Amino acid sequence: MTAAMAGGWSLGSLLSSGRSGAAASRWLRAGPLMCVACLAALALLVPLGGGWPLGVSTVLVAVALAAVGLGVGVGWPHLLTRVLALAPAGEEGTASAAITTVQLYGMALGAAVAGLVANAAGLAEPGGAPHAAAWLFGGFALAPLLAAWLALRVTVGRDLAGR
Repeated sequence: MTAAMAGGWSLGSLLSSGRSGAAASRWLRAGPLMCVACLAALALLVPLGGGWPLGVSTVLVAVALAAVGLGVGVGWPHLLTRVLALAPAGEEGTASAAITTVQLYGMALGAAVAGLVANAAGLAEPGGAPHAAAWLFGGFALAPLLAAWLALRVTVGRDLAGR
């Protein structure tokens, strides 16, 4: 399952790389929206997965996870480009280091919040995993929803050349 998400991320990066200007802005806005849609789908699929044959539910979840990765992959390169392009002169190295620091901090915080949400939603209770999965994926759809709103605010009517 993790490989499906990683593969989607790589495919998304390949599909959107080399784009600039308005096309890059479109990819930057589309990526988070793809993540929202697929995380919402996972919030529905995972709890209902027990009613389908194992192969069907596995394929559906793998496709949704790959699509989440695709959403990250089409937007991430353009976000990084903007961060580096908008860094003040002489601060490009600091901006580059900050990208990695923020990414690692985000992963650590995300893992901690995922544990809190899953436990609060009843993961440890008998039969609680589907309920916890719905809360986990549904709750985590809020982050890319916020990212989509922010991407819209920073890209509409602005191109990278105009800073």
